[in-house]
Amino acid sequence: VYDTEKKQTIQMDLEQYTFNVLSGEMPASYELEALKAQAIAARTLAAYKLQGHACGRGGATVCTDFTHCQAYDDEEGQRAKWGAQYEAYSQKLWQAVNGTRGEIITYGGEPITVFYHSTSGGVTEDAANVFSHGEPYLVSVPSAGEESAPKYKDQVTLTRAQFASAINRLYANAKVTAASVESSVKVSERYASGRVKTLKAGNVTLTGQQVRTLFSLNSTHFNLSFTADSVIIETIGYGHGVGMSQVGANVMAKENNGYKEILAHYFQGVTIEKKF
Repeated sequence: VYDTEKKQTIQMDLEQYTFNVLSGEMPASYELEALKAQAIAARTLAAYKLQGHACGRGGATVCTDFTHCQAYDDEEGQRAKWGAQYEAYSQKLWQAVNGTRGEIITYGGEPITVFYHSTSGGVTEDAANVFSHGEPYLVSVPSAGEESAPKYKDQVTLTRAQFASAINRLYANAKVTAASVESSVKVSERYASGRVKTLKAGNVTLTGQQVRTLFSLNSTHFNLSFTADSVIIETIGYGHGVGMSQVGANVMAKENNGYKEILAHYFQGVTIEKKF
């Protein structure tokens, strides 16, 4: 494991790594079965990396940069985050890790390319609509009961001038003006999930992902509205929407679904196997 903060590579037991990722990726307050599902997802990514897909940073199999591999907290980070609840949460997460020890998600006998995200906003996304290619197990599925999640809805408000300037700065041919934003900026196509596929902005067409990046949006599932002075971008969900919704997994766990049922819902046609 390459620790990107400490800039050092360390040898670590797979289950300790799974525990540290679990503590970094999912709130310890979540239901035990959701934590078990997340533990298996974390272990599966490590298993995939071990099979010829190593991270490479520092010569390691995986790194602690969540944008490159997975989020990760060591004991120092866990104690800082959990405070007085460190012992209780540590025991709970080890219960999730040990209760799934050695188990990973496979498809055709091989570890899957695992993806997960915070909040789907009611329906997950087909991987083919987000990444360079799809997988038969990474397809869009309903994810009910997420409405109470903290990041289910959010909004970004900019002045008309700020909005137009941001687009024109990156896409000079757009020629969007503060006065014309309402007439010249329209969502032109959406995926079945409701996420934006393309948006017309003056003379250019942007992908939903380009808009998300440009305005630091929570997701590509967004709607635009306009006032005399402002452009309001309202988002639904948080993250790329592919694979397991962590909030959705917690909802399923509260409804007495076990971790295998949760994983089978979000990753279609897979098998849970004890490989380690």
